[in-house]
Parts: sequence; structure tokens; C-alpha cells
Amino acid sequence: MFNSVNHISIKGLSVCVPKQVAKTMDYDWITEEERISFVKNTGVEEKRVASKTTATSDMCEKSANAIIEKLNWERESIDVLIFVSQSPDYFLPATSAILQHKLGLKKS
Repeated sequence: MFNSVNHISIKGLSVCVPKQVAKTMDYDWITEEERISFVKNTGVEEKRVASKTTATSDMCEKSANAIIEKLNWERESIDVLIFVSQSPDYFLPATSAILQHKLGLKKS
């Protein structure tokens, strides 16, 4: 079964990543040989790491506010919020509902 939603378009895209960087070669929980092999096989030399007090919705809020302002959107005109993550704030409630509240979007 396929679902469709009419009259929807993507008008912009924004991202937010943490400032802190963790370098693969600095990992002390695996050997240097394993680190070299990991980088060689994956190409991942570093990753961004959020602080323990930063939730996924915090970064999404910052990103969403930036694009809402850049595109000069009225928050009341936003009908749909799509949130996809492998790292939600909590199991329940859904992070999309948390983000909807943080952004001051309508509940309809």
C-alpha cells in the first residue's frame, strides 16, 4: 500500500552538528592497529559529539529555527513536521512532539 500527501513540497533544508570533535586515532579503548584498520576500512577519521546535556531535539530546534528565519516562514503556515532520527530524546514521548512544542508549531 502506498500513501500520498498532496500539495506538499520541500522548501529548504538545514542541519546542525555539535562543535566537539572526537578523532578516531585518539580512541584509547582499541589498539592503534585496530584504529588504523578502522579508518582504512571505513574512512571515518573523526566524528562530532554532543555534550551529555544536549538532546537531539536541541540541535533540531536550532537548525529548524535557522531555516524558518532564513525563509521568512510564519510558524502558523507550517502544517507538517517530519522528524527522523536514530537517536531520539526518549523512547516516549516522540521527539517530533517535543520539537513541535519547542518550535511553537500548531498542534493540528
